[in-house]
Amino acid sequence: MSSLPDLDSNRNLLRALREHGFAGEIAIVARDEAQGMALKQYGAPTVLYPLRNAVDYVVESLTAIIRQEKTP
Repeated sequence: MSSLPDLDSNRNLLRALREHGFAGEIAIVARDEAQGMALKQYGAPTVLYPLRNAVDYVVESLTAIIRQEKTP
């Protein structure tokens, strides 16, 4: 799993792993959809979006709290 912040570093990592015959699983963290699409184009098999997932979690949690407050 790579959480390197920039695309060039991740592209170089993917290339090095391929050149050395790495056969394991690879997951790379993306900051946004554009970065995720670029990573996929570079050959990243799995792209993770922790910021988007965190936002989804917060929205779900707040929605649950609001619904509880509205329930008599």
